[in-house]
Amino acid sequence: LALALGLVATSGLLPHLFTSDIAVVDNAREAVVILGIMLIPGAIAFAGDGVLIGLGDYRFIGRLSFVTLLVVSPLYPVLARAGAGLDTLWLSLTGWMVLRAVSVHLRHRHLLDSRPVSQTP
Repeated sequence: LALALGLVATSGLLPHLFTSDIAVVDNAREAVVILGIMLIPGAIAFAGDGVLIGLGDYRFIGRLSFVTLLVVSPLYPVLARAGAGLDTLWLSLTGWMVLRAVSVHLRHRHLLDSRPVSQTP
């Protein structure tokens, strides 16, 4: 969360470290803000992947990756033909991360709900 907030807070300064081209700085400023926002669902998705890998739930992870790729990938040619900018590309990647984070969260809920309840006397 601190890294995400740091990126958003310094989005006006960071692009200047890499270029002096104003057009690039303007595009990068928007992209850095979106990247900062994307870090939160990304952290949830990848931490959730780690838990599922630890549980040996490889089949679900493989299917999830394939399905989210099928859902999101048709957007990119459409966005390219529409002349979408860098910010739109980053927003679509953020949508993909949100989709993965929600899916992993739902899988965790399913696994927790289906575990046997311990019988204590």
